[in-house]
Amino acid sequence: MPNEAGEILFPIRLSTKANGLVRKRFKARGDLSRLIVEAIRETNWRSVEVKSRNLGRSKVKPSYVTTTITMPAEVHEDLTDFAEVQECSVSALIDALVLDYYSPTRTAERRAKERAVTTKGSK
Repeated sequence: MPNEAGEILFPIRLSTKANGLVRKRFKARGDLSRLIVEAIRETNWRSVEVKSRNLGRSKVKPSYVTTTITMPAEVHEDLTDFAEVQECSVSALIDALVLDYYSPTRTAERRAKERAVTTKGSK
């Protein structure tokens, strides 16, 4: 149930890789939720590959970190609907979005675009 601000607490399981990427940017309380919601909002959901968490008989078990984030209720509803269509869990979708958004390649692309806008605006 959403709080007065229209936000919900949502438990997620992030891969250790996604957790590491987002926590490198973590500076203060509340940053984890803010950074994850930023990745959710700024990434084209259809462009990411959501990896199956159905491990079957695999001998190599990926490692996950369980945490709880705060997100707007409408974002959660959209994620739930999209995950259902994609036949994946919301956690797996969020993990893929975080991996994509905070990947070194995407981070470098965003910085280059920001520099181009800043340079263009200062002329």
